[in-house]
Amino acid sequence: MTHSEQVLRSPREREAVNGAVRALRAAAPETWERLGLEFRATVGIDSATFEIVDTDGRTRTAMPPGQAVGRMDELRRAMYRRDKGAWFTARLSVERSGRFSAEFDYDTEPDFRPPLGPSAYRQDLDRFPRADEHIPGWLRAKLRQAGLFPAR
Repeated sequence: MTHSEQVLRSPREREAVNGAVRALRAAAPETWERLGLEFRATVGIDSATFEIVDTDGRTRTAMPPGQAVGRMDELRRAMYRRDKGAWFTARLSVERSGRFSAEFDYDTEPDFRPPLGPSAYRQDLDRFPRADEHIPGWLRAKLRQAGLFPAR
């Protein structure tokens, strides 16, 4: 399930998002119209894609700014919810006008290239525990491969 920015409940969460937005804006060329950051993470492993849409509508990718990546990592820790777990993928979209939106996906397997092995997800679950009802099928299968759940 993907959740929007309304779930930013604490000042720590809001400051992390605002810091990531500031870092993206600072790294953008003068001709930008819209910025997008997709951040995928587990404990100790992350990957980010930074997309820039110019005023002429041209889209390009760039190296994500390190400060934005660091802030997103902070945000993942800050947004962890007991039983629900931590999100795996976050998407920030920033408009030149200053408006931005954020979405957080707790349930879909993150699009790592190459895909992560089962032990990465087991380590993530150890750090960010989830109640059984918040473990999606793909994650349960990975955890089973890591020896956490018995085969049925």
